[in-house]
Amino acid sequence: MQWIEIDLLRSYEIDKIRAKVAQSPSGNTEHQVFLDGAPLFDWTGLTVNEQWLEHELATPASGQHLRIETQNSPSWVAWFEIEVIADVFPFPAATATASRSLPFDPPENAIDGDKTTKWNAGDYPAQWIEVDLGVDTLIDGIQANVAQLPDGFTQHNVSIDAIPAFSWTGGTSDGEWLYQSLPAPVIGRHVRIETTDSDSWVAWNEIIVHGNPANVPEPSALALLALGCFFLPIPMRRYKA
Repeated sequence: MQWIEIDLLRSYEIDKIRAKVAQSPSGNTEHQVFLDGAPLFDWTGLTVNEQWLEHELATPASGQHLRIETQNSPSWVAWFEIEVIADVFPFPAATATASRSLPFDPPENAIDGDKTTKWNAGDYPAQWIEVDLGVDTLIDGIQANVAQLPDGFTQHNVSIDAIPAFSWTGGTSDGEWLYQSLPAPVIGRHVRIETTDSDSWVAWNEIIVHGNPANVPEPSALALLALGCFFLPIPMRRYKA
């Protein structure tokens, strides 16, 4: 028996769980899923490499620690990807502006909850996009999905209310998730990502702000702008101080 456990850092109302199988050879497998130590459901049956397993809960379950235990498999135990989908507090008043945009790739595409749409500046650095959350927010993390061609070295400087917060620096690739948790929550409303170095036109598929409105202390929530759910791409996180 082998297991992997995800600490979501706080409790969420979870609706759905998806996982992409990494398995060779194909065969019958049994995976038990637990939330905070309590059995949630099982995936049992024939599975093949790169198959997506998905389970939608009849009733949302609240918890912080999600564990997948593999009880039976003809393969070494591995997963390409695990996604947790949960109800969260949205920012309905959020808007986005940018240094420039292509006509069919406006800045609001980066906060629509859809990774198949994007904001594209239509030009090389330096370019920026800024998200106005609409309210003062206790921000504890920022996540962004890269839209980039070709892959390569990039520099992205992130500020909150015009105060530098952190930078993402290094090799990045199209579709990659970048994530930065803040050492301590910061109250702010405007989040700007300015790209100063890239061989690609500057673009983002999606930008997610983690936090609560500053005047709403509980419950904690991850704010996926205008969507009300979040995807946790565990292998894709990049931390950069």
